[in-house]
Amino acid sequence: MPRPPRRPAKPRPASAAAGGDPAEAISPPRIVGGHLRGRRLAHSPDGRTRPMKDRVRESLFDLIGTDVRGALALDLFAGTGALGFEAVSRGAAKAVFVERHFPTADIIRRSATELGVADRCEVKAGDVLLWPRRMPDLPRDLPWIAFVSPPWSFFAPDHPRHADLMALIDAVDRAAPPGSVIAVEGDTSLDAALLPAADGWDIRPVPPAVLYLRSHPPATPSAIFEGVAARSPAGETVPMPMDVVNQKDAPPFTTVDGSTIRELLAHRNSAIRQQSLAEARLGPGCATTPHHHAVTEEIYYILSGSADMTLGHETRPVGPGDAIAIPPGVRHTIRNTGAGELVFLCTCAPGYEHSDTFLEQPGPA
Repeated sequence: MPRPPRRPAKPRPASAAAGGDPAEAISPPRIVGGHLRGRRLAHSPDGRTRPMKDRVRESLFDLIGTDVRGALALDLFAGTGALGFEAVSRGAAKAVFVERHFPTADIIRRSATELGVADRCEVKAGDVLLWPRRMPDLPRDLPWIAFVSPPWSFFAPDHPRHADLMALIDAVDRAAPPGSVIAVEGDTSLDAALLPAADGWDIRPVPPAVLYLRSHPPATPSAIFEGVAARSPAGETVPMPMDVVNQKDAPPFTTVDGSTIRELLAHRNSAIRQQSLAEARLGPGCATTPHHHAVTEEIYYILSGSADMTLGHETRPVGPGDAIAIPPGVRHTIRNTGAGELVFLCTCAPGYEHSDTFLEQPGPA
């Protein structure tokens, strides 16, 4: 007797084909630790989001440990919001979720309400890869736990958003307050040498993922003075040589905004880590290219000469003795209006970096 024909096989979920658990792919994600442990998140199983697997998320929070308590959690490719809600469950003071897809952002808001933590959650609907151009105003009185868990294809060097992703990681790392942790989830396509401060990452394979963690030292007296004092073999504190740089010994260079700079003190030539001090000069009739810094805040202090300072849409004359505050993200330029050289000091916090300077087209003052 001939055998009946076989029924066609049901298509396997993508996660199963990749060796994952199909049930985990289609079930609403659950929180695996803290006071919300076991609670499920609102979820749309349309394949748009790729929730981090439970065991990878549990391994990640085991590595972060108690640093999450009292911190600000940043879930930068939020999807279901599993990382941010996990952080809140484990004691984070607040979570900020960034999600590009507006309907998915609404689902995160629904989860926050259903979990009873809406007062500790903020959802930003938008493209987080635009942050390096203009960082949002984020609280800096708390350490950050920043989760960067993008589509893994973004880590491929030939992906059109690869450079944007690397710029985001750099911008967040530079803006993070003391005591922060940057956590990146990728796979083996991520070249760790491309990460900022590449030798400062703890790399932990948790198949199929690879976790990359970078911890910033806390703002304790010992951290503040790290590098200023050392210990002798006998255990006594031995002051390190004082950093004194004369203006004449600082080599000039031209920044991307067009000014001639002598960097006096920064992390490149001293024990200073969180700011920089430079002397800037502009010839008669010259102006810096309009620009902004995504992360860095600046102060200009005019030593000699006269100028017009434009900040946003406001222009004011400035001269010797004037100090100008320049917040992050604000377009600015300074024009020498005098007959002689304009000389001014510029402080940056964090220290000046070419990568944090974004040129803009001249616009109305």
